[in-house]
Amino acid sequence: MKNSKVCLSDIESEISKIGGVQDGIINLKLYNEAPFKILWVLKEAYNPKPTEGSGDGWDFREIISSKKSIDCFEGAVKMYSNMTCVSWGLFNNFRIWKEIPEVKEVPNMLFALKSTAYMRL
Repeated sequence: MKNSKVCLSDIESEISKIGGVQDGIINLKLYNEAPFKILWVLKEAYNPKPTEGSGDGWDFREIISSKKSIDCFEGAVKMYSNMTCVSWGLFNNFRIWKEIPEVKEVPNMLFALKSTAYMRL
């Protein structure tokens, strides 16, 4: 069976060839340690500061990994809160929605979000 661990240098090498808005694994260490590999497929990339990242060359992974709380997702708190809750629920014995606490109630719950990968269409 092939090793399921992801090699960061291979990923970064391929990403650097592509250009544009960078998506993919947010935090490689957390992703490798996660009990399941989750890939969120998003309709479009969300840039909270379009003047800083308009056009090519901004990194969606950095935007996600830099957040310290769910409130930092200006304009997209609900979407990222839902993604965090679903990821956390899957990582914690497949909890059903009504058993999943609010993101603000669980310290470090954002680790669930940062343990996934993203792909924009």
